[in-house]
Amino acid sequence: MDEKNINETVINNNPVKDKKGFSIAALVLGIMAILLSCLCFISVPCGIVAIILGVLGIKSSKRGMSIAGITTGGIGIVISIILLIVFIFGFFGFVKDIIRYGIDSIEDYENSSYYDRSTYDYDYYDYYDDLYKID
Repeated sequence: MDEKNINETVINNNPVKDKKGFSIAALVLGIMAILLSCLCFISVPCGIVAIILGVLGIKSSKRGMSIAGITTGGIGIVISIILLIVFIFGFFGFVKDIIRYGIDSIEDYENSSYYDRSTYDYDYYDYYDDLYKID
């Protein structure tokens, strides 16, 4: 063997640092971020890690998987945030409707024939006027 073949053998035995694992992990985490987007506390961290690993693995041989991981991670984060906003506004709207229904029910009862004011000696406000009356 001449010296040229020995050097090529030594160079070829050095491990190549291909970041295929980052690309695969980015894609898997991105898909998990989309599938679990209704659980914000899981989906958002998965999406962030998918984007980071996708950026780290973009120079690997699996470039397409890295881009897909970045994309799916971003989509998962956006869907989670949209669902969180819809849930918050929906919850407050539901509470507001319950309060409005309760107030309407009380007003309807007071205006109905079942509510007889004559059975009470004095009105609600008269009670507090008498209670805090300063002589």
